[in-house]
Amino acid sequence: MKKSILLVLNAALVAAFALAACQPAATQAPTSVPTQVPATAAPTTAAPVELTLWHAYSAGGSEEAALAKLVNEYTTANPNVTVNVQAIPFDQIFSKWQTDVSSGGTAADLFTAPNDDLGNWVRASTVAPLDDLLAGKLGGISDTGIAGVTVDGKIYAV
Repeated sequence: MKKSILLVLNAALVAAFALAACQPAATQAPTSVPTQVPATAAPTTAAPVELTLWHAYSAGGSEEAALAKLVNEYTTANPNVTVNVQAIPFDQIFSKWQTDVSSGGTAADLFTAPNDDLGNWVRASTVAPLDDLLAGKLGGISDTGIAGVTVDGKIYAV
C-alpha cells in the first residue's frame, strides 16, 4: 500500500518548506519521466524524482498562484525533481485520496488538506511519519502547529 505525505497548509508559504522537507532520498529509483532542467540551473547528478501534489484551491485564486510560484521556485532549485500539481475539487479530494490509497491506486504523494482525519489515516497506516525528514528543520514553527499534526508522538504533516 502506498503511503502519502499529508500537507496541512495554514499559509501557502509553508508549501515551499514542505516540499523541501519531503523530498525523497536520492536513493529512490529513477522514474521514466524526463526532468526538464532550466537553462540557468547547474547540472545535477541526483536521481530524477517525480512527485504528484494535489490541492483544492480555487482555480485562478491567490492560493493557487502562490502554490504555483513556490513549486516553480522549488523545482528550479532542485532540477532533478518534477512536481505534477493537480487541482482536485475540495468536495472530492478526501474521498479520492482515501479510495486511491485503499485500492493501491495512484494517490498523490503530497496534498494540501486540513488535519481533520489525520488520526484515522495514521491508524489505517495510510500516511507516513515525517520525523526523520523534518529533524532540525522545525525552528520557528509554533509548538501548537506541530502538535496539530502529531499523532502518538510522530509528526505526519507540515
